[in-house]
Amino acid sequence: MKKFLPEEYLEDENMAVFLQAVNNSFNNFEKAIRLADHAFNISEKEYLQVTANLQYQNEIKQTSITKLKTAIQSLDPEAVVQFSGVDSDGDLIHIINFLQERIIFVIY
Repeated sequence: MKKFLPEEYLEDENMAVFLQAVNNSFNNFEKAIRLADHAFNISEKEYLQVTANLQYQNEIKQTSITKLKTAIQSLDPEAVVQFSGVDSDGDLIHIINFLQERIIFVIY
């Protein structure tokens, strides 16, 4: 401010109060920006962790479904036909239903 204002303005108490208020406003604004950036970084990190975990869980699910289909095929080659064309979300339910039917068949 010394560069832009005459000396008498800098000596004026009212001007000093005004300049301090402006300075405080800028400081608060910068603090708010840093706080918002920090919150965003934390949220982004949490989002990436959740996304990675969901991808990992999906990979486990798909691998499990594939292994179950392979095991069923080795026990009953005709059973694979029942699963072909089923979407991946329905695969697990169809496999469980198939296994329940086979267990009931074996028990009785």
